[in-house]
Order: sequence, then C-alpha cells, then structure tokens
Amino acid sequence: MAMPDDLERLQAFLPPIYTSHALALTLPSFLDVRVIDLEWHSVRCHCGRDLPDGALETIGIGNDKAVLQVDWQSLDAAARDDVRRLLAALVRVGTTIYHSAESDIRKMRENGVAVTAAGHARLEDTMLADAVLFSEEDHDLDDLRRRHGRLPEYKHLRAYAPAAYNAADVVSTFDAWRSLERSFAGDPQAHRVYREMSIPFIDLVVEGEEAGVRVNADVARALFAKYLERIRQATILARAYTGDPTLNLAAPDQVKWWVYNVYKMPVQRKRSTEWGVPGAATLEKDALATLRRQQGAEWDEEEEPTLEAALDNTEVGGWGAGLLEAKYLFNAAQQRLTHYVVPCLVVEGEGLDRRLVGVRDRIYPECRQHVQASGRHSYVGPALQQMKGETSTLVVPDPGTCWVGHDWSNIETWLLGVLAQDELILEAKAQGWDTHVVNFCDGTGTPRPPHLTKALHKCGCPGCVAWRASVDWKGEDDLRRTFFKRYVYRLHYRGRPEFAGDIPGARALGFDVPRLVATSEAYLSRHRALVQYWTALERQIDVEGLVRTFRGRPRRLTSPNRSARYREGSNHPMQGGVADIYIETALLVKRAAPWARLVYGAHDSQWWQVPRDRLAEFIALYAPIVEREVLVNGRPVRFPASFKVREAT
Repeated sequence: MAMPDDLERLQAFLPPIYTSHALALTLPSFLDVRVIDLEWHSVRCHCGRDLPDGALETIGIGNDKAVLQVDWQSLDAAARDDVRRLLAALVRVGTTIYHSAESDIRKMRENGVAVTAAGHARLEDTMLADAVLFSEEDHDLDDLRRRHGRLPEYKHLRAYAPAAYNAADVVSTFDAWRSLERSFAGDPQAHRVYREMSIPFIDLVVEGEEAGVRVNADVARALFAKYLERIRQATILARAYTGDPTLNLAAPDQVKWWVYNVYKMPVQRKRSTEWGVPGAATLEKDALATLRRQQGAEWDEEEEPTLEAALDNTEVGGWGAGLLEAKYLFNAAQQRLTHYVVPCLVVEGEGLDRRLVGVRDRIYPECRQHVQASGRHSYVGPALQQMKGETSTLVVPDPGTCWVGHDWSNIETWLLGVLAQDELILEAKAQGWDTHVVNFCDGTGTPRPPHLTKALHKCGCPGCVAWRASVDWKGEDDLRRTFFKRYVYRLHYRGRPEFAGDIPGARALGFDVPRLVATSEAYLSRHRALVQYWTALERQIDVEGLVRTFRGRPRRLTSPNRSARYREGSNHPMQGGVADIYIETALLVKRAAPWARLVYGAHDSQWWQVPRDRLAEFIALYAPIVEREVLVNGRPVRFPASFKVREAT
C-alpha cells in the first residue's frame, strides 16, 4: 500500500479534479484539446469493489488545466444517458487524445456510447504514435511517462487513491502527446504513417474485436483430446526413460536437474544481465533445440511433433535423448493446447487432470498494432495469425457468410529485390519462376530444368520429364527445394550461413559448415546488388542509427551489438515495408467494401468475412486491390497473390 507522501508528491503535479459531468461542455479547456481515459474493474486491482471483471468504473476527461471524473457505477439510467450524449458530442469537436484509443472506444461502445474512431473531429493515440516514432521502445503509459512526461511514479496508487491515479493517467497522456507532437513535427514521414495507417485502422480493430470469431465445436473437442493425449504420451515416455514415476515435464527445475545433473549435457544459459556473471541455466525453446541437435535429432519446425518422431529421434540419440524428445513433444502439445484450443473451451483442472466442460460459441481475440517494431499486427487471446494447419480450423465463418483471403507470393523477397534493385530477383518475379528450384540448381551446379515456373514439377514435356528423372525430383516438397527455400530466406534476413546447419535437410544433403559458407558466397556473388544495398544500409546505420521503410516508417537501432544493429536495420525496410502494404491493403478493401469485415491476418495474408451472396462482388473488388501497382522508391511493382475461400460449416 502506498505511503501518503507518494500521493502528496503526485498531487503537486495534478490540476483541479471535478466530479460534475455537466462541466465537460462548459469548461473551455475541454472544448479544444482533451484526453479521455477510462478505468474499468479488474479482479487483480484489489480496490475492494464488488464488480464484474471489466465493468466500467471511471471516465476521466481532461488535460493539464483540469480533470473531470465520472463515477459510472454511481449514475442512474438518466445520468448515464446524459454522459453518453456528452461523450458522443464532445469527440465531434476539437482534439481527443487517448492512450490506446481502441481499448477506450470499445469500452465506451460496450456501455452504449455511439462513438467510432472515424467519428472524431480529430483523434490522437499516444500508444500508436509512440509505436511509430519509437518502435524499439515499450509503449505502455508508464513507459511514456518516464520518457515524455513530468509526473513521478504513480501506478502503485491505483487501489490506494483511484481518483488521483486516473487524473495522473489523463495528465500523463496529455504530456506524452505534447512531446510526441513535437517529434512528429520533425519527422513528417513518421507522422504520415501514423495519420494515414495507424489511426484509420482503429475502426477495423474495434469492429473485429466486437464481432469475434465463431468456434468450430467439433474441431475444438477433437484437438483438446488429441493434445491432451500427446501430453500424456510425453509424460509416460519421460518417466519410462528416466525411471522417475513423478517427473513433471511442466516443472522446469525437475527437467533441468535430469538434463544437466544426471545426463551431464552441456548447460545452456540465458543471456546474462550482469557482467562476469553467467546467465541462469535454461531449457527454453532455443536451448532445447541446441541439445536435441547435439543428440543427432533432425526435424522440421513446421511439422507437428508426434510420438513416432520422438521415438525415432530417441533411437538415434545418445544418453538422455529420450527425455529431450519427451520434453519437445510435451512443449508442442502444451503450447497448441493452451494457446489455441483452451481459449475456445470451458475447461476445469490443470495438466493431465484437465476436463472439458463446454465449447464457447465465439472467441474475441484482440488485435495489437503497437507490439512489433516492424509495424506488423499481432492477435492475442488467441494468436490467430499463428494458427496453422489443423489449429486454423478451430475458427470458421458465421452462417450465411464465407471467408475470402489471399496470400502474397514471396512478397518479402520481391520487395527486397525492388529495394536493392536486384535485377535477378526481379526477373524471377516477372517471369513467375520457382525461385527455390532456381536457387537449388545454381547453388549446387545442377542444370536448370527447361521450364522454371512451378509447372516444372508436373510438366509433361520431354525436357521436364527428363530433368525430373535425372535428379530424382520429388515435386514441390522435394527436400532440396525446401532446404534452399529456407536457406536463402535466412540469407535475406542476414543470418550467418555457418549457423544454417539446423535447417531441415542440411545434414541429409551434406551441407556442413564449409559448404554452407561456400554456397552463401556463391549466392551473393550472383546477387551483388544485395551486397551493395546492405553495405549502404550499414553505413546509414553507423551514421544515423535509423532506417525507414519505403513509406517512411522509422526504426531506430539501439542494440549494443553492431551485428544485431545491421541485421535489424537490414530487415526493417523489408518486413516493415510489407507491414505497410498489408495495412494499406486492408484500408483500401474496407473503403471499397464497407460491408466486409477483416477477420484476421498475418503479415502476408488476410481473411475477410463477407455475405455468401456477395462473394463474387467482393472478389471483383478485392483481387485488383491486393495485386494493385505499388510505387516503391519510384519503381512501380505488383505483388502476385493466391486467393482462397472458406465456406461456413
């Protein structure tokens, strides 16, 4: 509990606080620029109020001159209607500032306030502004207070002094906006990204979050049983291998004790936070992968782990391999179960004692614009963009609708080719080549097939038939093609070739470290434009410490490691550039078809829900927008896409 002097110190920075909601339309300072900040109940806030989780408590309106606070829970129905009308009218004049407008607008709408982002005279959002200007930083309000504000720490005062806490949020948001506004004045490119992309996208976020996504009940039940069985299998394998009938794979300390103390495997450690002091021992994802690789396991991270694969890897591995494989099988099943399946269900119990109570009709994932430095959007609760294969079937279109989506074909490579002016990459794009096959041929000295499009995998012409026979080609899933696909992607992301031995197929194809390095050198000798482009970026990073996408989205490079700065700085124009194209595409589609709803997307794909009887109309609008001509650094380019439709079940 906070001490009174903490509150006294904070109050010295706060303006007068009023409680009569009628003042909001009479105080002149509110009519020009004001912050709106809502507080809603959390069972974790320990405020002593008996309210449902998420119940609206306080509406704070103000700036550095005055703060008005409305206790929503104390208002009768008539007073609540007054406040609803007041808020709807207030945002139609002057400037309204939020910290996370999406959250506050959604909460207002949840409580009957007729408001949208587009309905504001002018809307500003400090979280989104900071995410564009200072993408490398955290963007919570307390972080903005430290970097942009003047108030002392106050977040610990929420339960002790809720009125002062809300007023401080209002003032901190106002101070942060004034600081960010000055930064935008010196960076018109960043301001254009914020104004033309981040702010308009708010209404798409709110619409999607309010609608939610329908759950496929049959799939949810089946996957719950499947992954729970995988967890049971992994547990049995680990206990049988170690002889410990109580071993709990969900207890990191137990598993680490066996791996490092019993099996004496090389200790993998977290990065140290203190000079000269080794980091703590870990068995997190990368550490587990390193140890499994040392045991001789080879696997494809895109393929689902199975008990059969775990047993196969145990046989080829050494002492302790069985526990590592059990842990890998357990982690994968646990992650799929808890991250994707359980949010669709009502479940009781933990671990192997989980019991299915029911299936939710809908889930309500949240879209985050601010969390990735590249500008990519993320979904949480669950992470829709990471649901692949069978987990992607957990969600389905609503009855009477269908989903229409697209995937851009290798868009990051194409954008890199344009940015670097690499004519070989651009020729491959123009000709529609299967670049992964071309890279395999050029990287191994194998003659190219007579046709270089994806038709080469099934083409019946004598030349292609003879080529496939001469190299024993297995089609699009040929190990050589998939290896070179991932290997070249890693080079494009500035990965070091000597560390590429973990790519599935490297060992089977004979790619040891010298050959990996030699193949990299050969590839880059054919793509000198890439080397020149990266060299120029590195000079810019050394001088300015900043790079931008072709739309002007900035990324400051703050890592103390020079190589990390180069890698991050080389990736941002490519990754962030695709994020910009993604956002622009979604906004254009919504403008052309306002009756369509963005369900979710990943960085290179989107899904839209449309009425079934308007499917043809939507596709006619959608496809030209997705494959429109984009001007990248003065060069017009179109990014090809494949389109897909999912029907309601």
